[in-house]
Amino acid sequence: MESIASMVMEGAALERKSWSESLAFAGRALAAPRRFGAILPSGTELCRVLARAGGGKTLVELGPGTGSITRHLLKGLPMDGRILALELDPGIAYLLQKRLPDPRLQVRIGDAGDLAQWLGSLGWGPADAVVSGLPFQNFPKEVRTRILTAARDALGSGGRFVAFQYGLRLLPEFRSVFRRVHVLGPVLKNLPPAYVVIGRP
Repeated sequence: MESIASMVMEGAALERKSWSESLAFAGRALAAPRRFGAILPSGTELCRVLARAGGGKTLVELGPGTGSITRHLLKGLPMDGRILALELDPGIAYLLQKRLPDPRLQVRIGDAGDLAQWLGSLGWGPADAVVSGLPFQNFPKEVRTRILTAARDALGSGGRFVAFQYGLRLLPEFRSVFRRVHVLGPVLKNLPPAYVVIGRP
């Protein structure tokens, strides 16, 4: 049984880790606000909703940042599962790989629009789910369409595209790419509150 002292020390370590990750994310986000779309990583409740919606054995995460969603995806991943995390920022990708040294996680520095090539280079088949933390509203329409199409084409039969959004302005675009789309939320415990959009090919 854990002593109270060890539990306090573990809690303090987790709190320091959480603050250091938030500061790292905030620093990068302030330097490139259009790329990140938020100043703080996703909250715990939003991460849980995304992980539940994006479960499976072969997963892709677009824009994992410092790994707030990645951790929850790994918790629900079977031992023989795998995750490809595509991050455009090299510094953030390095932090993610260092903080989550899980053999099931493959972190790559790359463009989400090139998803088919990344899956092919790993020798992986179609994904069960593509989970996105990308700020689509900050991207030009042609970039959004390219990424959404790449995500749809990477999914296997019964696969799901899962993304969070701070509004529903882009819902018609999601519906133009995916055959079926539905929305969860808003997740009020997140700051700011967010919707979870689920698309099926």
